[in-house]
Amino acid sequence: MKRGSRKKQKADNRLFQKLGMMTCGFVLFAGIFGVGTVYFRKQIALMGAETRTHESQLTQIERLDSRLTGELAIALSPANLRRQNLLFDLNLRPPTERQIVRVTSESQERFVQFRRDELISARQPTAFVFNTTERTP
Repeated sequence: MKRGSRKKQKADNRLFQKLGMMTCGFVLFAGIFGVGTVYFRKQIALMGAETRTHESQLTQIERLDSRLTGELAIALSPANLRRQNLLFDLNLRPPTERQIVRVTSESQERFVQFRRDELISARQPTAFVFNTTERTP
């Protein structure tokens, strides 16, 4: 009888060992899964904060671009250029027909647009402010 009970006891011990190992494995798996979930949620939150920061910077840049476009439009308007000509006594006049170059091909138009964009864009982070109030000499 002792032999049979020992076999049964060994079998019970093996069963408990297997259940214990399976439980430890499941707890380990659940722990790793939980840590991974927390990590990825933190990464998602950090990316959201970074995205909001970039969106606010983009909004500020768009506002600056809009303001500078308006200032350039005012500064380059024909009325303002005439006023500056008179104010600084530059003695400039409109070009003659001989001085005007007509753009005819598409490649020339692209080149002119590229040069125009290159000349207008500021190379340094400098803000240009144009005073539109008239000064008397």
